[in-house]
Amino acid sequence: MPESSTMTPAQTVARGALRLVVFGMPAAGKSSLLGALAQAAKTQEQALNGHLIDLSGGLAELQRRVYEGQPRETLEEMIAYPVVLESGEDAGQSRIEVVLIDCDGRVAQDLVRRQQSLAENGNAARLANAVLQADALILAIDASATASQVDDTFAEFGRFLRLLEYNRG
Repeated sequence: MPESSTMTPAQTVARGALRLVVFGMPAAGKSSLLGALAQAAKTQEQALNGHLIDLSGGLAELQRRVYEGQPRETLEEMIAYPVVLESGEDAGQSRIEVVLIDCDGRVAQDLVRRQQSLAENGNAARLANAVLQADALILAIDASATASQVDDTFAEFGRFLRLLEYNRG
């Protein structure tokens, strides 16, 4: 069953939350990276100098799949994982609300290969909007890729960033 991006009101973050899109080609490890973040949040809290609160429970599910050897590709265009990072000696001393957005690598690939506006309707409309509204894009690249494949990915992503810059104005 595909993962759901639906959040209940108790799981939402403020409108001004940071929006980070984990972006990359198919099988680049985007979901696994988020699962590893959930693992690090549990086991490395002191090193992170903070506590990550997974508001939807979705990161915990990714973590379980990754560490039990049952990862699966994201089949939805995008999935939002609302989290809160509390840091400082006392919980709540510093609170940062974040929405981590995972995506279907095939849809991301379609966006990267576009030569026109990101604002157009179509197969990638929701992801395109998330990218346009993002505070940051995190590019995931397959660790087993050859140097040539990595270079090609960076070149393609560079073209995409120029298109994004043009679309954002």
